[in-house]
Order: sequence, then structure tokens, then C-alpha cells
Amino acid sequence: MTESFIILTVSQLTQAIKLHLEKQFPLIVVQGEVSNFKKQSSNHLYFTLKDNRAQVQCAMFYQDARLLKELPKNGDQVRIRGEINVYPPRGNYQIIVRSLHLAGVGELLLQLQERKEKFLKLGYFDAQVKKKLPKFPKTIGVVTSPTGAVISDILQILRRRACGFHLLLSPVKVQGEGAAREIAKAIDDFNSFRLVDVLIVGRGGGSLEDLWAFNEEEVLESIYKSDIPIIAAIGHETDTTLADLAADLRAPTPSAAAELVTAEKAAQITFLNNCSARLSHIMNQFIKLKKDKLSYFSKHPYIQSPENVLRIFEQKIDEMQMLLDQSMEKSLFEIKELLHKLSYRLQAHSPEKKLQKKIYYLDQLAQKIDFGILNKLQKNKSDFKNLCTHLSAIDPKNVLKKGYSILFDEKSSCAIVSAKDITLKQKLKLILTDGSCKAVVESVNCQNYEKQRS
Repeated sequence: MTESFIILTVSQLTQAIKLHLEKQFPLIVVQGEVSNFKKQSSNHLYFTLKDNRAQVQCAMFYQDARLLKELPKNGDQVRIRGEINVYPPRGNYQIIVRSLHLAGVGELLLQLQERKEKFLKLGYFDAQVKKKLPKFPKTIGVVTSPTGAVISDILQILRRRACGFHLLLSPVKVQGEGAAREIAKAIDDFNSFRLVDVLIVGRGGGSLEDLWAFNEEEVLESIYKSDIPIIAAIGHETDTTLADLAADLRAPTPSAAAELVTAEKAAQITFLNNCSARLSHIMNQFIKLKKDKLSYFSKHPYIQSPENVLRIFEQKIDEMQMLLDQSMEKSLFEIKELLHKLSYRLQAHSPEKKLQKKIYYLDQLAQKIDFGILNKLQKNKSDFKNLCTHLSAIDPKNVLKKGYSILFDEKSSCAIVSAKDITLKQKLKLILTDGSCKAVVESVNCQNYEKQRS
């Protein structure tokens, strides 16, 4: 027996679901957390309302949105009132929001803020602990999903900007249960075996809950303890996770991370390419200049007719020969004049004449010396004779011959010249012309008085 089916088109099926849902839920009130909030240029609002296990798309058009006192933001807990609506072009359902009321800060954002404050106090985000990227990394590690666009973008940039590098991919889950554990383990493994010079940890964009694995504590601890410099490239430029803050450097996109890794090498390559281009340009200019000079010189009359060059030098040689002859004649004349003057001066200062003058001077000097010596001898003889006569006159022996004597104290042997120096009973010694004698003082007579002692 053949079963019969009603064959529907996609539009018919979607329309049937739309009528059924919209009739069953004409007006509903739902509470949840706002994420992926967007305000279009038309002032219509689009966002996702979610809880821990599910999410639903919401749209609030301008007529209703203009009544809001404050626009919601990602992470806000809100309570909305509206009706179910099926959007046929995409075949999904959404809530058309008529009114919206804030219900407090979202649990995920609150948890994120608490965790951020905790690790901020622990110093995980301090600039002092950030490591510098190696200038020329040879091996680059990547921690991301093997099937996403991240690894493709990184490879494309690295192949275009660098060469001679090795890339090691550690494939991990980047969202959902167990993602944080896999990411942390991949970072730890890279450090344990020192496999790479620099590490890129990244994934594509997404909502807060999609990126939540990169806010987990185990991932932050692995990044903080890593000895390998880490670049975080998580989400889009507007997405910021705690892993971005803990990493040594944050890149707005995975492509930017690949550019940062090879920035120094690319800069060096660019610099060398520029130098090569400049050197080639300079060499070409130099060669062109030399060619122009060579062409100019090749057309010069001297080059085309070498005899002209030789004639100039021949003429210079003749002029120099004439100048040399004149200079030689002048020099010879001056030398002859000088020799004549020197000969005259030499005759005037002849040694023979000087010697004759010196001999005459010495003869005169010898005569003067002889005369002076004779006079000096005669004078000395006369002085000596007079001195001898004087000494003979004052010789004590001659005085003694005249009857005089010299009196001495017997004890001291000193000559006595005054009666005052004599005492009674003093023993004296008398020196005569032919001998001596001793005496004892009996009395002493002075000029006007007599002194006696008994």
C-alpha cells in the first residue's frame, strides 16, 4: 500500500509555523541577559536574549525603542514584553519587543568584573611582568581551533611577510565545555618542552559567552606563568577578555598577531629591500654619470687629436729649459761674486798674520812678567831683611843680654809682668840669658805702697 504525503514548499512550511506560533504566543513576557546588542542607522535595535541554556533573537523597532529612557547594553538583565514572530527569509523565530525594562547587571558580566578585580590585585595584568617579543622568532606556536579561519589568516600573513619560519599548531576547542582546560594545557605543554619562541593564542569573534573560555582562571594562570611570550588575538578589536589583559601583547585580530610576530623581520626585510633599491638607483646614476663623462671626453679635441696635447707639453718643456738656463747663469754669477768676497775676507783674516800678532803680544807679555818678577823678588828680599832686623830687636834673648830677666810662677809657669800678681812666699822662677834660678818672695813693693804678708 503506497503512503501518500503532502508536499510543501519551504515557504509554505515556514508560513504554517509562523501562523501556528504567533497564534499560540500572542503576547509574552521574557527575562534574560542581553548580548550582541546592535543599534542600526535606522534606530532599530537588535539583540540576543539568553540564559545559561538557551538564547533567542529579539528585534525592537524604532516606534517602540524611542520610548526607552536608557538603551540596554551587553550583559544587562532585562525583562521584555512582546510577541513571537517568524522571519520567513531566514526561517528562524524572534521576539518583536514592544517594551523593555532593565533587570540589573548580567551574571556573566558581574562574574567577569569580579574575576578581573581578583587577578588585577594578584598582578597578572601589570606591565612590569610583560615579556618582550623576540625580534626574529624561528618557531611560532599557535593555540586555536584547527578548523576556524584564525589559523588560515595567520598562515596567510606569515607566508606573505616572512620566510624560513616553523609553525606549530596545538588544536584546541575555543568555546564550550572543556575549552579552557585544553587551552591551558596547550600553553603549559609549549612551555614544558620549549617548543617555540613565541606563542599566539586566539580565536574569531563571538558573544561574551562564546569567548568565556578565555576568561577562565586556569587559562589566565597558564598565560601568567608562561616563560614564552604570548600574543592574545581573541575576538574582534572591540572584544576584550581577561586573557587579552594577561598576555604579553594584545592584537586586535589574528592577522594583526601574525604581523606583530614578524614585525621586526618584516621591517628588516623592507629596510634591506629599500637599501637594495636605493643602491641600485645610485649605481645606475653613477654609471650613467660616468658614461656621460666618458662620452664628453671622447669628443674632446685633445682625445681626437693627441698631437695637440703633446704640442702643449713640448712648448712647456722649451719654456722650462729657457728658465732653467737663465736660473743657472744667475746662480753661477752670484756664486762667483760670493767667492770673490770670501777670498778678500779670507786674506784679511789670514792665520799667519794673526799668529805673528800673537807671538809679538806674547814676547811683550814675557818681558813684562820677567820685569815684574824681579821687582817682586827685590821687594820681598828688602821686606824680609827689615823683618829680620825687627825680630832681632824684639828678641827676648837680646834683652836678657842687657841684664834683664823674665819672672815665671813656678806652679803655673806663667810669666809675671806686675807686682800685683806676686804674693809673699810665692815660689818664682827667673830666666836669665844663660840659665835660670828659683826664688821665694820675701816682700812685694808696688809704686806708692808696700804690701807685706806674714
